[in-house]
Amino acid sequence: MSSSMKKTVGYVGSTDLFKVDPHKIVIQDGWNPRSCIDANALEELKASMRDNGFYPDKPLLLHRKADQLILISGHRRLRAVLGLIDEGVPFIAVPAVLDQSGDDGDLLARALAANQNGVPLEPLDEAAGFKRLTGYGWEPKRIAEKVGRSLSHVYGRLKLLEAEPEVMQAVETKTITTTDAVRVVRRSGRSGVSQSAALAGKIENRRAKKAAPSGWASSGGLQVEGVRALHRLLDDYGIAWVVRALLSYADKSVVLDCIHEIAEEVV
Repeated sequence: MSSSMKKTVGYVGSTDLFKVDPHKIVIQDGWNPRSCIDANALEELKASMRDNGFYPDKPLLLHRKADQLILISGHRRLRAVLGLIDEGVPFIAVPAVLDQSGDDGDLLARALAANQNGVPLEPLDEAAGFKRLTGYGWEPKRIAEKVGRSLSHVYGRLKLLEAEPEVMQAVETKTITTTDAVRVVRRSGRSGVSQSAALAGKIENRRAKKAAPSGWASSGGLQVEGVRALHRLLDDYGIAWVVRALLSYADKSVVLDCIHEIAEEVV
């Protein structure tokens, strides 16, 4: 650790994994990819820290700007430890690591990747994070590589941002899944029908699958014939030929969307 790091306000350690006074950590407005923190989950986290201390294997990720230590990842843990200090628990310092690489886009990508190791982000929070990265000029492929997600997952999350309130309300009430919501948006765009009509069709399809015999539901209904046809093409001509054929009439994002949708239907 550099000598300049040791002079940073709040720094009390001497190695790459150092300790810092939690009160000296700056929370930057609008930075946290997580839009809200569940109160019950926060209380559980506090209870765990009260009994076992701060997790030494889960240090906070910080970024230094001038003489400030900016929090990049670990908002739930920091809020929990600050709450415990207010309650009289004697936390003097918490473990942290410093990330000085890259620009704001790189730091945001690190934060999004780090959240996969703890409580996952809500789909819309993750989608908003990906959208912020596109604002830094990042292409979906780069986002996928840096965050550790598949390219189809990134495309799907970005598409989710186009969902109308009625569609997202159906997700919140668990009438449909997040994947269903993405399909509604895609099908609405392709067929020209409203998202409301596409949503009604999706809900009806889900009801029909639940009411159908188990063999029908597990195979995906009539769509299984299309999957079998695709399998025959792959067996006869190989993956490279099939992909070239797909790309001859559709751009890459459309092909990935289709593959992702078929995979979701089969699984």
